[in-house]
Amino acid sequence: MIAATYLCVKDSGNTTPFQQILDAVGSAVHRKGISAWIEYNAPVRFVKDKPLLNKAAWQELDRDGILADFSAHIAESGMDEMKWYMVAATENKTESVWDYTTAFDNLFKKLEKNNQAELAKEMRAAYDAYLTKAIKAQLQPSQAA
Repeated sequence: MIAATYLCVKDSGNTTPFQQILDAVGSAVHRKGISAWIEYNAPVRFVKDKPLLNKAAWQELDRDGILADFSAHIAESGMDEMKWYMVAATENKTESVWDYTTAFDNLFKKLEKNNQAELAKEMRAAYDAYLTKAIKAQLQPSQAA
């Protein structure tokens, strides 16, 4: 998953490597833990079992800095220490930690459709930032503060 994160950043947000991981593991592992790890460590979110580029997270990434020293990024982010299986649920399916994604996406789309694109953009950024913090708290409870 670390390599897939690198490839996503290197290949302009390509999420195919994450889909290939999920395809390869099939139902042999708890997919919720994998999807939570990916959403926390990569600019990706899941919608209907598919990894999609999280545009808000993508825009905030220092892609050149990450690619210049990916080892330092790994160490700084702690992604090599984060264990996806620690958040695995008893139910074995890919599940987004962005539970309300569809409802919020629909709200944002309605705002954009009604000439409120700036408001939708600000709300989406705030929503993504809040959920990123919530994911971090779930995956690394001792470092969430």
